[in-house]
Amino acid sequence: MRVLVTGANGMLGIDLCALLETEGHEVIRTDIGVREGASVGAWETLDITDTHAVSNCLLEHQPDVVVHAAACTDVDGCERNPDFAFRVNALGSWNLASVCGGHHITLVYISTDFVFDGAKGEPYTEFDTPNPLSHYGASKLAGEQFVRQLCRQHFVVRSAWLFGVHGPSFPSKMLELAKTRTELSVVVDQVS
Repeated sequence: MRVLVTGANGMLGIDLCALLETEGHEVIRTDIGVREGASVGAWETLDITDTHAVSNCLLEHQPDVVVHAAACTDVDGCERNPDFAFRVNALGSWNLASVCGGHHITLVYISTDFVFDGAKGEPYTEFDTPNPLSHYGASKLAGEQFVRQLCRQHFVVRSAWLFGVHGPSFPSKMLELAKTRTELSVVVDQVS
């Protein structure tokens, strides 16, 4: 299968591309740039907020599937700059969904559990009503809505607390802090 991955130089993208290639898929890696410390294979520059660039890229490569892992995931940064969060997470998703929908390309949208408010007190299901409390969650929910509206062949994956070798994560931060501190203070009101 021919798979185009957005955000291929991110923590999820690097591991996902490697896994897809190991499984024998042809992978087209795209990203806006290389993140410091990331060592990846060949990739193509793609700014998902550029409507024409997205259209040209997808029409040139003709993928069977697009895995949309590109996003502004800096939750605090999204609160400080909601316009940027919506431009990347909503408009970027609209660009991909409109091309995929118009050309019968399956789209896998990587979303987040931040589309929920956390008040349920038990695990959420795909049937629960989203109620984001942050600009990050709201921008990712807007991306979900565009994907559902514009692309019949789609999957929405609501992930949480991702971690891996190629990026900052909660476990890596705790391990790093444990090297220099004898006691760590962390939030106790989050469950994932």
